[in-house]
Amino acid sequence: MFYIKFALVLALIGWIAKAWALTPTPTPDSLAQEAINAVTIHQGICPTPKGQVLCMVGYDEAANTYWMLLFDNEGVLYQVVEMKEGAHRVRWTHPELTI
Repeated sequence: MFYIKFALVLALIGWIAKAWALTPTPTPDSLAQEAINAVTIHQGICPTPKGQVLCMVGYDEAANTYWMLLFDNEGVLYQVVEMKEGAHRVRWTHPELTI
């Protein structure tokens, strides 16, 4: 009986987690065009103020700009950050993300 309850609880947790998961959403075309010349220089884990997250970092030499793409644990892009001249600016955040 314990195993059946345990399995039901796991199924319920999985269903709830899936209900709260982000749906993949495209970034605006204008932003994609700005970063089109960026070359990937890092893919893996990046430190952020909220902890370590999955990320990709690209560098556009012509614009002297770094682009950081942040992903959730399921691999869904949730934020695009532009880094230029020692400053960073969030350029896009997933519309379903609540901060």
